[in-house]
Amino acid sequence: MKRRDLLKAGGVAGILAAGQFALGTSAAFAADKTWKLKLCHGLAPEHPYQLGSLEFGRLIKEYTKGRVTLEVFPNGQLAGSEREMYEGLQMGTLDMTASTASALVPFDKSWAIFDLPYLFRDKQHAYKVLDGDYGKEKLKSLEKVNIVGLAFWECGMFSPVYSGAPIKNPGDMKGRTIRTIETPITMTWVAALGANPVPMAWSEVFTAIQNKTVDGTLLPMTTIYFSKLYTVAKNISRVESTYQPLPLTISKKTWDTMPDDIKALMYKAAIEARDYMRNLNAQFEDEKARVMASEGVNVISYTPEEKKLWIDVIRKEAYPNLIPKFFSQEEVARIQAL
Repeated sequence: MKRRDLLKAGGVAGILAAGQFALGTSAAFAADKTWKLKLCHGLAPEHPYQLGSLEFGRLIKEYTKGRVTLEVFPNGQLAGSEREMYEGLQMGTLDMTASTASALVPFDKSWAIFDLPYLFRDKQHAYKVLDGDYGKEKLKSLEKVNIVGLAFWECGMFSPVYSGAPIKNPGDMKGRTIRTIETPITMTWVAALGANPVPMAWSEVFTAIQNKTVDGTLLPMTTIYFSKLYTVAKNISRVESTYQPLPLTISKKTWDTMPDDIKALMYKAAIEARDYMRNLNAQFEDEKARVMASEGVNVISYTPEEKKLWIDVIRKEAYPNLIPKFFSQEEVARIQAL
């Protein structure tokens, strides 16, 4: 072999050897890499949001053998609102959040579907939809706004908590001033029942009810309890009009730094923590309803026939103003057929 060819061969061999060394170094680096994640949510340290997040943190630390750890910040400590939490995920200034599906509407209008009252028959129906193909498609769609969805946790079933005379049937909503989240879907169906919807930030709600700026709002039972709203609003009508999912999400910027084995374990921990959180939330709902009733709150429950009256009235009065203006009949039918 000529000297020139020997040099060429040696050069190629050197390049290959250097490449193998670099790959080996990169693999070793990836194996040693750790992640210290921060998760922020908007509710109290005693709420299922917090307890579910802590369980997720425990599981992911165990499954990754300490390569991934999680610090949880309740009460919106790292962001003033759920929207700001999602914006933090987009920018990469926050790693994770457990925040409501409604707060995703400014980023993707299709998420407004979860504000449609009586979209789900009950919780079991919601789980079937959210844990199946539809829910997986919905979580996958978040990647286009630089957010990765891991699993659907639970905010819960929303019901009115309010001051004044008891609301026993849909007609009793007429003339009430009801604080709503800042979404046209909820405002539309509340108005269709003759009430006056007032969009308002969560941080202002307690004082607004206390000062009688509004009569009440719509919340899940656990949030009513842990926010202490029942101390200023002495009626709860368990009409359970909407079921609001709670996506557990992570910044795509953070996610893209993780190898496939870590990602698989993140999904595994998210789903196991989802089931833990849902079970805990269900337990708390009935338990806290009894506690509030013992403290003088008028908790009104409904028979299936009485609840059907709410369903029929809302679908008759509100659905024509919502479908197909905000979402298609086909999507609603797909969900309700499952």
